[in-house]
Amino acid sequence: DIYKIEERPDKPFFSLGNTIHKVLEIYHSKGYSTFEDLLLLLNTYWNKEGYEFKNEETQYREDAEIMLKKYYKYYQSGDSNVIQTEKYFEFELSNCVLSGKYDRIDISEDGIIQIIDYKTGQRKLTEGEAKKNKQLAIYALYVNQSDEQFDGGKSFGKIPEKLTYLFLRHDQQEVTIKLTKEEMINHQNKIESIATDIQLSKFEAKKG
Repeated sequence: DIYKIEERPDKPFFSLGNTIHKVLEIYHSKGYSTFEDLLLLLNTYWNKEGYEFKNEETQYREDAEIMLKKYYKYYQSGDSNVIQTEKYFEFELSNCVLSGKYDRIDISEDGIIQIIDYKTGQRKLTEGEAKKNKQLAIYALYVNQSDEQFDGGKSFGKIPEKLTYLFLRHDQQEVTIKLTKEEMINHQNKIESIATDIQLSKFEAKKG
């Protein structure tokens, strides 16, 4: 027998984040270009589920519009060349397989690779915190070992020059780092060590 247990709706914060990611994915992948396009897509993909009160939904909707306005200003101020959005990836390390999805990758005309991850939370990381974070490191490990190629002779297969968090609630959104080869190796070693502990069911308590 299959029992269909009703699931609780996503919390508003997660619903908002999912909507923003979807809007930006479609905006870049389908060739939209104006701020009005962003608002149109927001109308299309806005999800009313999960909001307990109307004024709560109204506040989150205003937050979404503010973030998109700031994002559009940021996007227009640069010289972006978007290659992929919301792309699933999978690759092997020595003792595990890593998979995931990155938000956006740009490759400039001269071949500079930038991986971009959107953040809708309030807290903005420092560059030092971003360097220690494994999320960007995993994306970089994938791109470094990938043989994927694109139009115009662009390709992966190297350490990305730019790893970027975009904190969409902030006026100064971008926190960009670059990992050295040694830092990449250190991240990979730590990930493989964690994988080994998981395989051995070794879950020691850690403060914090």
